[in-house]
Amino acid sequence: MSPALIFHVRQDLGLGRSIWSGYRPERGFSLLGIGLLWGWMRMNFTAFANPLLWLSWIMAARRHFFAARGLALAALVVSVETLQLLVQPMLWDEGGTNKGFLAAPHIGFVLWISSMVIVCWSSHRAAQITAH
Repeated sequence: MSPALIFHVRQDLGLGRSIWSGYRPERGFSLLGIGLLWGWMRMNFTAFANPLLWLSWIMAARRHFFAARGLALAALVVSVETLQLLVQPMLWDEGGTNKGFLAAPHIGFVLWISSMVIVCWSSHRAAQITAH
C-alpha cells in the first residue's frame, strides 16, 4: 500500500514534441494489479515475483527452508526486471501520451526487496542450524 516507485513523467504532444511534467509516485498495490493483469503484454513480469515471495513465506513457516530459500532467490531474480522501467516507459493512458520512466525507488520497493533478502538469508541460516 505504500509508494513503491517514483516515475519521471513525459507527456508527448505530437509532431515529435514532448514536455516533462514532473514526478509521480506509484503505490505498490497498483503496480501489482497492473503487472498481474497487463504485465505480460509489455513483457514485464516483475509482479510475478510476489507469488514466489508469498510461497517462500509459507515454506519458511512450514520449516521447508531449502524451498523457501529457492523461492526467495527466484523472486529476487524476477524482481530485477523492475529495472526495465528505466528504458521501457510505463503507460498511464490508452493513447500512450503520458509515459513514466523510473526515476527512483521508494520505501515500498525497498521493503519489498528487503523481505526477499530476509527470507533468503533467514532460511539459509535456519537450514544451517537444523543441519547441525
